[in-house]
Order: sequence, then C-alpha cells, then structure tokens
Amino acid sequence: MTQLALLLVLGLLGSVLAFVFGRLELNRAPIAATVKRAEGALERASEALLRAASLRALGLLSVPAVGLATFAWSGEQASRISSGGRAAFTVLALLVGGGAALLHARFVLSLGARAASAAADARARGSARTLRPLLRAAVAISVCGEGLGLLGLAALFAGLYAVRGGFASADLGAQLAPDIAKLLPAFALGAGVTALSISREGSVAGAAARVGGARASEPEAGIGSADARDPALLAQLMGHLVGELLPSALSSFVCGVVATTSAALLVAVGGAGGALASLVLVLLVRAFGAVASVCGVLAARVTDEEPAGRALVRGHLSGVSVALFGLGAALFWLMRDQWGALFIAGAAGLGSATLVALGTALPWRPASADPRPESDAGFILRGLGAGFTRAWPSLLVPAVALAIVEHTLSTQASPWALLVSFVAGVLSLTPFAIALHGFGVLSQHTRGVVALSRMEQESGPRAAKLEDASALGRAAGGTYASVALGASLLLGMAAVAAPSPGGSAQGLGSGSLAVTLGLALLTAFGAGAARSAVSGARLVALEVERQRRGAPADVAPSYKGSVEAALAAARGVSLAELGVVLACPFGLAWLLRMSGVSAGAAAFPSFGVAAVAAGLIFTLGGRATRALRSEQRSRPRGTEARASSAQAESFGDLLGVPVAASVEALALVLALTVLCLAPLLR
Repeated sequence: MTQLALLLVLGLLGSVLAFVFGRLELNRAPIAATVKRAEGALERASEALLRAASLRALGLLSVPAVGLATFAWSGEQASRISSGGRAAFTVLALLVGGGAALLHARFVLSLGARAASAAADARARGSARTLRPLLRAAVAISVCGEGLGLLGLAALFAGLYAVRGGFASADLGAQLAPDIAKLLPAFALGAGVTALSISREGSVAGAAARVGGARASEPEAGIGSADARDPALLAQLMGHLVGELLPSALSSFVCGVVATTSAALLVAVGGAGGALASLVLVLLVRAFGAVASVCGVLAARVTDEEPAGRALVRGHLSGVSVALFGLGAALFWLMRDQWGALFIAGAAGLGSATLVALGTALPWRPASADPRPESDAGFILRGLGAGFTRAWPSLLVPAVALAIVEHTLSTQASPWALLVSFVAGVLSLTPFAIALHGFGVLSQHTRGVVALSRMEQESGPRAAKLEDASALGRAAGGTYASVALGASLLLGMAAVAAPSPGGSAQGLGSGSLAVTLGLALLTAFGAGAARSAVSGARLVALEVERQRRGAPADVAPSYKGSVEAALAAARGVSLAELGVVLACPFGLAWLLRMSGVSAGAAAFPSFGVAAVAAGLIFTLGGRATRALRSEQRSRPRGTEARASSAQAESFGDLLGVPVAASVEALALVLALTVLCLAPLLR
C-alpha cells in the first residue's frame, strides 16, 4: 500500500505540475485581438458540440450500468463483497469514469484552443518556434490525463476498501484487494463510453466540415482550405479540436486507465503469480515515461534554419533514452532477480513501437509515375491499398518481437512477467506519442486560426518545413498511440483468459460466434460513421455553395451556417444505434451462460480480441490512407489528376477521421465490457 500510495501521489503531482507548466508557457506569448476573437468563436462552437455529446454520453451510460448491475447482482461467485455492493460499486464507477472523461475533454479543448492562439504569430511567419507551445500543450494534456486516471482509480479503490474495513485489518485487506480490483474496469468502461460518444460525434462533424468545404471549393476562385473567405473555415477548425485532438486525447486517457486496471486484474486472477510488483512496475514505468516525454519535448528545440522534423525525431530519441533508464531502474527495484530478461523484454516493446511509429511517418513515393490521367476510382483504390499495406508493420512488428522474446527468454523469466514488461515498455512513451499527434493536429489548426484572423502568412521554405513536421507528428503519434492502446487491451484480455479453477470447456461454435460478432459490430459501426459524415458533408457543401453564389469578393463570409450544418451532422448520429451496439456484449454473455459456457473461458475473451484486432486494422489503415492521400495531393499532375487527387483526399478524410476514431473507440468499449463482465461471471 505504501508503494502504491507513493506512486499515486507522484502521478498526481506530475499532472498538476504539467498543467501549471503548460499554462505558464502559453501565457507568455502576447495574443492579438483578432486572434483572441477567433479563439473565442472556436471555443463556443466546440463547447456546443461537447455539451450535446456529454448529455448523450450520460444517457448511453445507462446501458452498461443496467447490464453490469444485473450481472453483479445475479453472480454466484465467492466474494467478500455482497451482490448489492458489487452492483452499486460498478454503477458508481461507471459514472465517475464518465465524469472524469468529460472533465478531461473540457481541459483538452481549452488548452488546445489557447495553444493555437499562442502559436499563431509564429505560424504566420513560418517560424519553427511554433513547435514549442504546441508540443508542450500536447504533452501537458497527456500527462494530466495520466494523473486524472490514477486519481479516479485510487479514490474508488480507497473508498470501497475503507467501507469494507480493509484499512482496519491487514489480513482482511489482503483478501479484499483482489475482489475490488476485479470491479475497477467499470471506471475505464465509463470513460470509454463517454469517449465513444464524443469521438463519434466530433469526428463526424469534423469530417463533414472538411469534406464538404473541399467539395464545394472552386479552383478558379482561388479559395484554399486555409483562406478566410472560405465559409466552412470555422467549421473545419472546430473539427480539428473536437474531431481529431479530442478523440486522441480521450483515447490516451482511457489507455492509461486500461493499463492500470489490466495489470490489477492480472494480479487479482493470479496470472502474475499474485505479485503486486507487476502492477507497481506498470505504474512506475509509465511515471518514468511521463518524465521521458517531458524531456523529449524539451529536447525538440529548433531554430528556423533546422528542419522541424529533425527536431521531432531528436526529441523522440531523447525520450526513448530516458524511458529505457526508467525501465531499468524500475526493474532493478522490483524484480532484481530477473532483471536481464525483463529489461530485454521491455526494451523490445519500446523499440518495436518506436520503430513502427517512425517507419510509418516516412514519406511515401508512388511506385510508378504514369503520366496518363487516372480515374477517380483508380486513384482512390490505389491510395486505399497503399494505406492498408503501410499499416501491416504496425501489427506485425510488435507481435513478432513479443513472440521472439517469449521464445528466447522463457527459461529465464515467467511468460506473465515477460508480457507485463513488454507491454510496460510499449506504454512508456505514450504521452510523447500523443504530444506528437497533438502537435500535428494543432499545427494545421493554427494555420487555420491565422487565416481566420486575417494575418499575413509566409509561404516559403520555412512554412514547408512546418507542414512536413506536422505530417510526421500526426503519422508517428497516431500509430504509436494506437499500438499502445492495443497492447494495454491485450494485457487485459490475457488476464481474462487466464485459467480459472473449475472452468468449463467451450465448443468451437461459441468461439466463432464471439469472433464474428466482434468483427461485424466494428464493420457496421464504421460504415455508419462514414454515412453520417457524407450526409453532413452534403449539408456543408450546399451551405458553402449558397454563400459563394453571387457573393462579392470583398464581403466577409458568414461562418455560422457551415458550423450549424456540421453540428446537425453530429446530432444525426442515432442514439438507439449506439445503445444496441453497447448492449450486444451483454447479450452475448447471457447467451454463453444459457448455453452452459463459462464467460471466463476462451469464447468471451475471443470477442474482445477480435474487437481489438479489427479496431487496429481499421484505425491504422484508415489513418495511413488519409496521410498518403494528402501527401500525394501536393504533387498533382495536370487538371484531371488534381480533381482525382481532391476526390481521393476526401475519401481519405472520411476513412481516417470518422471511421478510424469511431472504430477505435468502439473496439475500446467492447474490450472493456469483456474486462468488466468476465470476472463477474467466473
């Protein structure tokens, strides 16, 4: 208890210091009045969507609350917590998790908008000094999320632990802690459901504004995507915050909570030999990773003469060095007898994730330069194939590294300890990865803020360096964060699939049903997100065309109509559809129970594994497709190629924003439902 309390205090102190650090850094820069007005308009539009999504998220929490309370009440497992106590605690944990996610979302929007305003002047001059406020704000967002998640879990655990008398008796506390740990995933599920609702609506609004504005653009009018005369500009900037930055930050927040609850669950079911050191190791390595991320951001100092992308790579390598030191120190303190094997496992996890992230961000060159015009369908399909081809290393490299580690080091350490160390290494630099992704999003967002404020922008080599660094940050950060999220979920699936005494065998049919259902839900949900975004894009395009038709060139456009069209697209997401999707895992659990198959057997975990795997494929492939389509558009060949490239980029936006964000959030929720239900049904 002393070690855990110390780590929680350090995590909370680090998050508070990161918040203060971020605010002080942003308050240094003077802000012009026009930029301040643009910031206020963006915050009002973003908060309107956040309020609507928050109300819908609170309504959606009733579905898992009823399901978990029912299973907790009817469960027959031997526990020192009564059935009614388990039901009440799971509902409370769901609500607290949802509230923590909403609090973090509000902080993300405020700090993101303020960071873009602080960097607007440097961005207008094309200065690489734009990196400093954006990177530091992004890493402050991520580290504060880590601390908020630890604080919420600690408060829930300590509350039930004290009510049941755990602090009064050491023997009772040792017996009570595993029972409480099995209920903690409900906190992560509440945060995940909230993130799902906000990510779905925000990504739909963002893609609708971006695609709709691009579809209605007129090349002969000379109106670009970052031009104050574009009526959809404000809606696009709102989409950057609520459709890209906010889902990424919420995924990072939930990822940290899932890693903690997965390690606690692994200890509770006895998969890690009952060693509390496994949980402490994950927390301590993540704490060192937060310090390493801050060091990486500080190392990414750059002058206007140096390529900004080189500074980001230098910062990434600096963070890796500090994270490796932290991993070695944590293992030396906790598991000194197996230090060599576990350090190699953790370093393999950190190295494989870093290699995949930096490799994904490398610029893409087409295999052939055919001068003949290409059809829209051919252009889109070629980009789709290239995007999903680039995504496979993100899945294969970490899996191969883990297999090699387990095969070569299984005689020197237990497989569970190797798995925990490997996953801890993968998760260690997640805050820096989120900072990279946030920098990429905010850099593009800042460019739009400069245009909205009607500031003069420099177009030269320095501006091109910033664009390259922005693309590198989005690609590398998004890939690393998705791999880390998948690793934390798979650690929880390993805990759920751990053999339990008296567990019954399961047939092949139930496992096939679980896998098929997981894949089908993600596919249908992603397709629905794309349909909603296309419908919203049509509304935005009609509004933009209406304003441009016959409007004088010197008249300022009205941004209100496009913002309202994007918000209408977000509100068009069916609440009933989301409720049915959230209820499917509970229906599967009831079906397995009625069939006589234990939910702790392989059938139910296979549902979560299918969701995680399919979510990674869709997310990584969609984001890679979007990045490659945007990259090729900068090298058009003729008018027909330019038109095809615009169509392909719109397709990449649809696949890389609403589909990727929605599928990733849904895979997270489905896997968390498995983590919550399986311990209740063993």
